[in-house]
Amino acid sequence: MKFSQCLCALLVMGMMNVGGGEEANKSTYVWQCENCTAPLIPHNGGIICITVNKTRYCKPMCNKHYDFAFLRRSRPFEKCGPANDYEWTTQYIGGNRLAECIESHHTSFISGLKVDYFRDTCEKERHKSEMHINKLWRTVKKAVMKTPIEDENCVKNHCFNPYYHCGKEF
Repeated sequence: MKFSQCLCALLVMGMMNVGGGEEANKSTYVWQCENCTAPLIPHNGGIICITVNKTRYCKPMCNKHYDFAFLRRSRPFEKCGPANDYEWTTQYIGGNRLAECIESHHTSFISGLKVDYFRDTCEKERHKSEMHINKLWRTVKKAVMKTPIEDENCVKNHCFNPYYHCGKEF
């Protein structure tokens, strides 16, 4: 089955050990298509994903009082699809870690834009998941769609497999 035919099944795999050590890794796998690895969900944050035109777009977000380990101001989302040989566009070398949320004592948004952060925690904003998914759809639509599409919300004829998932909080 090719990526364009798959429906990105949910695969919550739980915590895994890094390098055989006792410490659990920083994220949980959420979904996977045959040609793309499942992205890791950052702890103390979450991830919002949609599929548009055979490409998976994911936006990592950090909880309040957490910030990204790398600057993300020019990276509204990461993607995996045929245009980049089914590899994630990530600042981390190879693989599926899209972001890491680290504790921050700053009250302002340093590494990302205001829209890259939850106002509280991912879990406490779960009731706003549709709003976050629709914001990602509008960002992707503006950045990659060649023909204008009037749909302001993620609807089945253009936007598929929306997903909102929270990482563990520490």
